[in-house]
Amino acid sequence: MKLDHLKRRSVINIYNGNLLGYIKDVVVALPDGHIETLIIKPNFFKRISGFFSFNSKIYVSWINIVSIGKDVILVNIIDN
Repeated sequence: MKLDHLKRRSVINIYNGNLLGYIKDVVVALPDGHIETLIIKPNFFKRISGFFSFNSKIYVSWINIVSIGKDVILVNIIDN
């Protein structure tokens, strides 16, 4: 699967049902080429609620990914 295909999908946290945003980039383990972390650009409302930190990113470890579907990526992140 190409990164462009992943970037089109919404990332939703199944813990609370919130839309986290969309994939901006990934961290890849070398030399294997396995994805370790998804870097997510938060949606607009998440950025506004984060004290106007428009450069903020959300990092999601591969082990927190529950499912990758045709339209969405489901993750399980417990918010504190």
